[in-house]
Amino acid sequence: MIFPDKIPYMYLVQKAISLPKGEPIGRNSCVFLLTENRKDSYEMTKNLSTLTRGNYYRYYYFNFRYMGKIRGRRYNLNYIPKKKEIRNEIMKETGLMAYPNYTPGMGNDNHSFFFDLSEYMKIFFSMTDRMVATQKMSLFWTYVKSILMEDNLKGFQKLVLVDINLFKNIKGPLKETMSNPVFIIYYTLFKDYSMIKDLDMDFIFYSGKYLFKFNPSQADKDTYRLFMNIIKRLYKHINVDVTDTFDEEKIMQNEREEIVTNEIKKSLHFTGDQDEETDIVTAIPEKKEPTAKEKEIDQIIDQKVKKSNEKIASVAEVKTKSENQLATKAVQTDVENQIAEDKELIGKMYLANRDKAVPKSTFSSARDEKLRKEQENLVVGNMTVAEMKKIDASHMPIPTSNVGNVLKTTNENMKDVKFANFNKTYIEKVMPKDITDSFLALNDKSLPLFVRNIKVEDTSNELNYVDTYTIEFEDGNRQRSKVVVDIPKFIDDRFLWLGGNKKLILYQNFLLPVVKIDPDTVELVTNYNKMFIKRDEVKSFGTIEKLYKLLSMNETMNNSFVKGDYFEKNHNFITTIEYDELSKSFRSYQYGKCKLFFDQNEAFAYAESKGIKIPENKMFIGYDASGNLFVDTDTQTTDNGDLIIDIIIRNAPEEVQKQYAGIKSNRRLMYAKVKTMEKNIPVMVLLSFWEGFTNVMKKMGLTYRLSDSYPRDLKPSENVLRFKDCYLIYPENANYSLLMNGMRQMKTENYELAAFDTREPYFEILTKIYGKASIANALDNTYEFTIDPITKEVLTDMNLPTDLVELMIYAVKLLGDKQYTWELNEGLYRVRSAEIIPAILYDALAKNYITYKNSNGKKKFSIPRDIVIKHLLELKTVEDYSTLNPILELERWHTISSKGWRGINLADSYTLEKRSYDPSMIGIIGTATSPDGQVGVSRTLTLEPKIKSARGYVEVTKKEDIDKLKDVNLFSPGELAIPLGATRDDSIRLG
Repeated sequence: MIFPDKIPYMYLVQKAISLPKGEPIGRNSCVFLLTENRKDSYEMTKNLSTLTRGNYYRYYYFNFRYMGKIRGRRYNLNYIPKKKEIRNEIMKETGLMAYPNYTPGMGNDNHSFFFDLSEYMKIFFSMTDRMVATQKMSLFWTYVKSILMEDNLKGFQKLVLVDINLFKNIKGPLKETMSNPVFIIYYTLFKDYSMIKDLDMDFIFYSGKYLFKFNPSQADKDTYRLFMNIIKRLYKHINVDVTDTFDEEKIMQNEREEIVTNEIKKSLHFTGDQDEETDIVTAIPEKKEPTAKEKEIDQIIDQKVKKSNEKIASVAEVKTKSENQLATKAVQTDVENQIAEDKELIGKMYLANRDKAVPKSTFSSARDEKLRKEQENLVVGNMTVAEMKKIDASHMPIPTSNVGNVLKTTNENMKDVKFANFNKTYIEKVMPKDITDSFLALNDKSLPLFVRNIKVEDTSNELNYVDTYTIEFEDGNRQRSKVVVDIPKFIDDRFLWLGGNKKLILYQNFLLPVVKIDPDTVELVTNYNKMFIKRDEVKSFGTIEKLYKLLSMNETMNNSFVKGDYFEKNHNFITTIEYDELSKSFRSYQYGKCKLFFDQNEAFAYAESKGIKIPENKMFIGYDASGNLFVDTDTQTTDNGDLIIDIIIRNAPEEVQKQYAGIKSNRRLMYAKVKTMEKNIPVMVLLSFWEGFTNVMKKMGLTYRLSDSYPRDLKPSENVLRFKDCYLIYPENANYSLLMNGMRQMKTENYELAAFDTREPYFEILTKIYGKASIANALDNTYEFTIDPITKEVLTDMNLPTDLVELMIYAVKLLGDKQYTWELNEGLYRVRSAEIIPAILYDALAKNYITYKNSNGKKKFSIPRDIVIKHLLELKTVEDYSTLNPILELERWHTISSKGWRGINLADSYTLEKRSYDPSMIGIIGTATSPDGQVGVSRTLTLEPKIKSARGYVEVTKKEDIDKLKDVNLFSPGELAIPLGATRDDSIRLG
């Protein structure tokens, strides 16, 4: 009898072994049972002919709750109602005790135990039945590693047991053998052994007294051959013939057929491996049988692929991976061409698909990829789409021109002009790309539309100077649509001719996508939408509300605080929300060796007197027995991950800690809300409605745990959300709480946790807020279209998320402190003019997409031909061009306002403060403004504003560099044209 660590790697032996004793004995050892059902797992613990467990293993772990996502499809299996029945079964069948906790390795529990993987395997293989081998292999290891390498099991010695008698299904085509974990391991070693190099634990494969040991971390490029030879010998002992199973050429041939068949079907949205399904699995799904029509079409496609594959294989010797990839591509192209010419098959597939729901998301499939590539060859103007994609508008320089030969002036600074070329640069080099991107943006929507052809014709007449764009689209079912739209053209890169009048688009001061404009407000602005994200401060955080309750109950703790409101006094310091909330009620806290300052002036003075150096990005808050205490202003915690409330409760007497733990949080707490569709809705509710509660928590980076009863071990800095079937415990800090507290606006206790990954629970609150559940359609469009191509480019330049959910999570994080930038700061804006034309076009496409989507693609997609011109003429920043005098013309050419497309168009928004002149405008906007009702609303750019690129990014002048600016950077054209105007103007016209 030997232990596993004494068995040589990759060597078949005939020995009985004893499972590891553990260190210390009976502790810190975890044995995974790789099976497909509980009965087999039970038998493995009792089979003593090969493996002896001794008295070291007394526990058996079976998970009662399975939640997650496999390839976009969510699963949520709940065995908690059968907990007692299953635990009794475990005791009866194995003689072992059921593991006491829902999560293995939690707390101080380090007993050695068996870990049953059977239900995990059932879930995976039932949900990946139609997946191709290469994808299934990759996903299998992502899924399995998340279990085997669970953080709670760090420090445990791990061993995986595989009885090959349980996996005899190792014959047949690749699709069948890929349901066998033993074959998946071989296939991984054959395809890409590096995929499992990070999995450092031993696998024991055995049958009777024959066994061998394998460790993925020791694999190399030749391991698959050694593994194959040993596994063949092991299967031979149980009379299973695997002669052809591991034939490399047959595997690659099967692989080609599988990949091509799947991609062909996916490209036509007909069966195949679906990338995402919207239903949530609450039971092990049964295999769905295709209809008679689907079977017929499947057989036709399969036959075409098989014949093409055999034809390719007969003329080309395929032995290497690269040769296999080329052969796969050749087979796919050949079959696609055959199907394109098979009108009868296309008709059958269209009829079969017509009444089926079109998938919600589009992924790269053969057909889609082909359409995408064909788009790149389309010519718009004098450039292809592929060439347009290379245009970097953000760094597109604005050329400087010398006009000294036509301009007579003594001011040499005025002879080199740059800003005069700003609009010209955008119109000629960037605008065609932005217009084209508006159409291409439809590629990635829930019902994708791909551009087949773009035709641009000059259709100008005596009243309108325009180009007419004719765009032919094709959807996934090969249904074609046509969009015809007029796009105005520019005269002299400055004027429009519309309705028989000369028009001028004034410059717009357009906000960057995400800006924090108040201590409690973040504004999210795109070409499609404008949203305000705010804190709802009716109550504070759960931890602080519990502290207030504690103080009302405990006189000792109440006397440990010196009361006072020091929130405003801390204005000049960067602080956290938790600190701000406490500073509204307290000056300091002192108990025993702990003292905390909630007045940063006092804290700073104390630190200075004691010679305490405050690290960068941290705030000094006091001290306790562990030393000086600093809070990171980004993470809002100490280096140990503690919140301030943790420090307070940790230093309190033990009876106070127990008293605090017994206090339950209020239902209504501070949360983040967003104003969209003219109504406020909790941010977390909206994000979860869009993507599901668990997926949003994942994007937040939230670590949580579940309990079937109210937790007794709740930490001071933790909070609880109650659901019908469980309690969700999560860390209480500003970044998480502002989002999670939004869920408290719903009656979460009336629904199971899994329900919040579906749409059902949200309709109640949507009806309450918006008055109708049908608002869901509009909110879905907001989700799909808010991030337009131009905004996406700007977000990339700012190193911010381009995913709407992640962007809103980031915006909520900005609410974690009281720091903000005043809305008039020019650093929050960029300058634009002609860019509003593609912005209007994108909006028109998005709004009309709703009709197409609601018909499930049955209605052809279209927009009104004059919609862009119509919306353009409605703007307050588009006006008739005046030729009264040259100075007035110059001033209008340089006029800039925050009004315009997605700008600030309400007169009530322009308060006295917002009409003032901010120092950040120096070098960009002149000081003078009109003395009428437009004072401070319509301003004038300087003759040469500091604009860096064709995308309109501005360069705010530092205070120390103001003296380096030239007069052309400081004054508007009118001010320069009128001597002494800027220095002798009426004070009413100066900010």
